[in-house]
Parts: sequence; structure tokens; C-alpha cells
Amino acid sequence: MKDILKVMWFDFLTSANLAVPAMLVFLLVCGVGALFFSPLMAGFLAFGSMLFVIPLQSAAERSGFHKLYGLLPVKRKQITRGRFAFMFAAFFGTELIGILIARIAPFLALYRLLPNQGSPNLVLIAKTFEDVQTSVMAIILMHFLMSLVFIYMEMMGQIFGRENEMKIIMISLTVLTVVLITFFTLSDHEIIPRINFGFDEFQNAGNLFQLVSTGLIFLVLTIVFGEITAHVVSRREL
Repeated sequence: MKDILKVMWFDFLTSANLAVPAMLVFLLVCGVGALFFSPLMAGFLAFGSMLFVIPLQSAAERSGFHKLYGLLPVKRKQITRGRFAFMFAAFFGTELIGILIARIAPFLALYRLLPNQGSPNLVLIAKTFEDVQTSVMAIILMHFLMSLVFIYMEMMGQIFGRENEMKIIMISLTVLTVVLITFFTLSDHEIIPRINFGFDEFQNAGNLFQLVSTGLIFLVLTIVFGEITAHVVSRREL
């Protein structure tokens, strides 16, 4: 565990110069937007969490920073595990901050300080503060989908190479599209039984359940993707 924490700290230092100032700007803009206009705007913090990951996947790798990992007194598998653990912490931590802001917004209701109260736009804004549960659910799903894409691309990028990322994206989208079209076609013709994905139940569930369930799924997928990546790349020389 200590080795993983060392790698997480190293990854943080690698991305901090870009990520921390940019994240503060995101936090200010999204926070003000969520408090004055809609709690849903807190969900855009997910784009800020990307800034902790992008330098690790692009600039740091192309600049040869990855060679520094070979100097760390940790095993190769722990380096990979630390990277995925850092990504989990970055996305999930930002998600919690976004949910906190969205939950605080209705209590402050700062939209009442805006001019032209009673206008159609202000009426729509006020409604978003009344249905904060839907906003929080949207924030949870936004972070979940974005974080899932990034850990998947991290796995594929480390295994097949960053230079092949566009090929990976195109192949992955093609395979996903074919699978979905095939599944729904067979399901519509009752060749295979219809599967209820339970989105209605998820939507009607409380935000705590939504957060915990998606968080656990994200954690499990992070561990699985991380272990697959660690198993493959540990065979290579640093």
C-alpha cells in the first residue's frame, strides 16, 4: 500500500502544475454557476478532474517522464496500480465535491439575488433548485461515464501504446456499436430475452444509493482494468 501511495503522490506532482490552478478555476466557475443558476453545473467539475489525468497520459509520457518511474523504489505492478488508484481518487474526489456543492445550492438559493425575478428564465432556474435530486443523479452519471472512459483508455493505452489511441477509440466504438445494434435487434425480435437494466429503479433510488452503487462499480472496474494492465506491462522492461 505504501508503494501505491508513493506512485499516487508522484502522479499528483507530475500533473499538479497544470491541474491545480486549472481545477481552482473550474471550481470557481462551476461553484458560482451551481449556486446562482443550477446545481447541475457542479457536474462540469468532471472536466476539471480530467486535468489531473491528461498530463499523465499525454505530455508526461511524450516528454519521457515515464522513465522516471523506473527510478522509483517500487515494483512495476505497483506503479501501474498506483496510476489507476490515482485516477480513481481524482474522479471520485471531484464527484464528491460536485455533489456537495449541488446539495448546498438549494439552501443558499442565491438565484434570488439575480435581477428580473419572475421572468421566464428565472422561473426555470428556480425549478432546477427544487429538483436537486435529479441534478445530483446527473452529476453522478456524468462522472461515472467520464471516469469509465478514462480508465479504459489508460488500460488500452498502456497495453497497446499511446500512439495507437485513435485506433483504439475507433475500434472500441465500432465494436460497442455492433454489439449494441446486435443485442437490441435480437431483443426486439425476441430471439433473446429482453433485459431490464433497471434504470428506472436507479433513477427513483436515493442519491446515496446511486453514489455508492456507481462508486463500487467504478472501484471494481478500476481494480480489474488495473490488474489486467499491471499483468501485461510488468513483463516489459521499464
